[in-house]
Amino acid sequence: MTPRALLLIALALSSAARAAAKPAQDDPAREAQAAEKRDELIHDLEAILPRMAGSDRRADLEFQLAELWWEKARQAGQAEIRQHDDAYAKWADAGRKGEEPKRDARRSEADRKRALDIYRRILDQYPRYERRDEVLFVFGHNLYESGSREQGVASYRTLVDQFPESRFVPDAYVQMGEHYFASNDLPQARAAFEKAASFRLPKLYPFAVYKLAWCDYNAGAYGAAIARFHEVISYSEGEMRGDRVQLRNEALRDIVLAYAHLDAVEGAIPYLSEKAGPGATDAVEKLASTYFDAGKFEQSIRVYRILLERAPGHERAPAWQQKILLCFDKLNRRDEVASEMKRLVKGYGPDSGWAKANAEKKAAIAEASNLTESALRELVQDYHQEATKTKSAATYRLARDIYRQYLETFPRSEAALSMRFYFAEILYALEEWDGAAGEYGRVLEADPHGPYAQRAAYDAILALEKSVDIAKGKLKKRELADAAKIDERKDKGHVDQKRSLQLQTVTREVQEQPIPSNEQ
Repeated sequence: MTPRALLLIALALSSAARAAAKPAQDDPAREAQAAEKRDELIHDLEAILPRMAGSDRRADLEFQLAELWWEKARQAGQAEIRQHDDAYAKWADAGRKGEEPKRDARRSEADRKRALDIYRRILDQYPRYERRDEVLFVFGHNLYESGSREQGVASYRTLVDQFPESRFVPDAYVQMGEHYFASNDLPQARAAFEKAASFRLPKLYPFAVYKLAWCDYNAGAYGAAIARFHEVISYSEGEMRGDRVQLRNEALRDIVLAYAHLDAVEGAIPYLSEKAGPGATDAVEKLASTYFDAGKFEQSIRVYRILLERAPGHERAPAWQQKILLCFDKLNRRDEVASEMKRLVKGYGPDSGWAKANAEKKAAIAEASNLTESALRELVQDYHQEATKTKSAATYRLARDIYRQYLETFPRSEAALSMRFYFAEILYALEEWDGAAGEYGRVLEADPHGPYAQRAAYDAILALEKSVDIAKGKLKKRELADAAKIDERKDKGHVDQKRSLQLQTVTREVQEQPIPSNEQ
C-alpha cells in the first residue's frame, strides 16, 4: 500500500476515532454500538500505526488511540461499579454471609494504563508535535483522575511553563488551584486561581473569583471574601445561563458564612434581601441559624426578630420564635426565657392567631404544635434537672412556670401525665402545699392505676397535712426567697397514722367553727 493510501486511511480513522471517543449518554443500546465501533477503531489504528513510521500524522493517530483507550477504561470502570453493586445487593439480601464482595477493577486499570502509556510515549517521542500542549493538559487531567495527583499537577505545570499562550493554560491553572485548595495550601491555591482569573475568560473568571473568595474565607480575611462573593454575584447576573445561575446561588449561600464572622447584620440583611429575590427569607434565616450554631446568640436573636417582623405569618415563624427562646436560654437570661416562652405559646400555640391564619396548612400546624410542645418539655426538663443540682428556689420557680404553661397548652399530650406529676413535685418542693395536693390529685384522677398513682395519692396526703397544720397554726408558712436552697429529694415525711379525735366539753359560749376545706 502506497504512503498516500495509508495517509488517507489514517485520516479517515482519525476522524472516526474523534467521534468514537465521545461517550454515548444514558442509552445502553447506543453505548453498546459505540463500544463495538470504538474497539474496531482501536484494532485498526494499532494495525496501521506500525506502517506509518516517520509520518507527520502518526502523533495525531497515537493521540486518538490514547483517547479511545481512556474512554474504554471509563466505560469498563462503570461496568465494574454496576457489577459490584449487583453483587453487593445479592450478598446483603442473602444475610451478608461469606466474604463481602470487592470491586474487580483490573480491566479498567489495564485499559487506563494503556492510555497513559500512549500519552507518555507521544510526549517522549514527538517533542515538536503541534498539539503537545493539548496532550500535556489531557495527560495531566487523566493522571489526576487515575490517582496520580502529583504527576498530574506536574504535567499541568509543564504546560503553563512551556506553552504560556496555550488555550489550555487557564484551565490548567484552575485545576492546579483546585488541587492546592483541597490540600489546604492556600498560598499556592490563591496564586493559581489569580492566574486563572487574570485571563478574564467568561467561562472561568467567575469560578476563579469564587474560589479566591474561599481562599480569603479560609485565611480569615472575611471582609475580602465578602467583596469577592459580591463580585461573583454581580458578574453572574450579567448573563444568567445555567452554570452562572448555579454559581451565583452558591455564592449567595456561602457569603452568609463570611457575614456571620463579621457580625455584619446591618450590611448582610439588605444585601441578601436584594440579591436573593424569592429566596431572601431562606438566606436571612440561614444567617440567623449560622449565628446560632456559632454561639453568637445576641446576633441570632436580632436576625430572627427581623424575620418575625417581616413575615409574622410565615409557616416557619414558630421555629424562629423557638430559636429566640433557646438563645435566651443559652445566654442564661431567665426573665427573657419566661417571656419568650409565653410569646411562643400565645403566638404559635394551637389556639393562636397564627394557627388560625395557617389553618389550611396542616403540616405547618402539626409541625408548630410539635415544636412548641417539645421546646417547652425539653426546656422544663433541663431547668428541673438544674434546680435539683443547684437547689435554687429561683430556678424551681422558673421550672414551675414552664410546667404550668405546658399543661395549660398541651393538657392531653402523651407526656402530660408525667409532666403533671413533676409539676406537683416542684410545687411540693416550693412548699405550695394546696397547689401540690391539687396536682397530685389530678394525676390520680387521670390514671388511677398508672405508674404515678400510688406516689401521687400518698404525697397528696402529705401535702394536705402540711396545709392543715398551717391552717391550725401548728406550722408557719414560709416565703422562700430566690436565693433560698431547696432539697427536693429530702424525705417528705410520713402520714400520721396515730392521729385520734379528742372530744372536748363545749359550753354555750363557744362559737361553732367550720372545718377547713383542706382538712375536710
